[in-house]
Amino acid sequence: MREKIEQQMRYSVQVQKDLNMMPRRIDNQSQAIFNFIAQRDNKINLQVAESSRKIAEESRIDNLLNVKLARVTAQMAEETRQDSAAMKTIATMTLVFLPGTAVASFFSMNGMFNWSPAAGESIASPYLYVFFAVTVPLTLLVYSLWLWWFARLEKAHKKKNLTDIDFDQYEQEVTRRMRTATSSFPVGIEKHVTIGAAQQQP
Repeated sequence: MREKIEQQMRYSVQVQKDLNMMPRRIDNQSQAIFNFIAQRDNKINLQVAESSRKIAEESRIDNLLNVKLARVTAQMAEETRQDSAAMKTIATMTLVFLPGTAVASFFSMNGMFNWSPAAGESIASPYLYVFFAVTVPLTLLVYSLWLWWFARLEKAHKKKNLTDIDFDQYEQEVTRRMRTATSSFPVGIEKHVTIGAAQQQP
């Protein structure tokens, strides 16, 4: 009888030890489950960050393409302006010679030149200097008025177009901002992993 009581006592002690170990086992199992969930969350976060990085990179490429397109458009506008400048040069030459032509036509009337002079007479009239006295100031006046008008057009044109934008600086700024945005993803992931590891510690 005494042996049976002692056997039951030993059995009770063993059961008590098992019961004492049960909370620790439950904690270990809970910790293992929590670690598994944390690892899965970290993996999902890495995938989301990678997707976000790819989206940001594609956005950066789109922005660069838009900048290059704007640059090409500006170059085309500049070429058009140069063509227009060539036409304006032709018009300028016309303006230079037009007053002289008009004055020459005016003085082509009889009396300015005598193409059949008598003996001792001059072919040119003594008033020939009047031609130069009228033509030169008139040419300068017309040319000055044209320069003033063209300068006003150029000033108004610069206010309305975008050809004066520094596209290289704009492209560098877009690249810098996109790199800053994409480099922030790993920092956030590292922070999340650090917090998860801290939470896993008992």
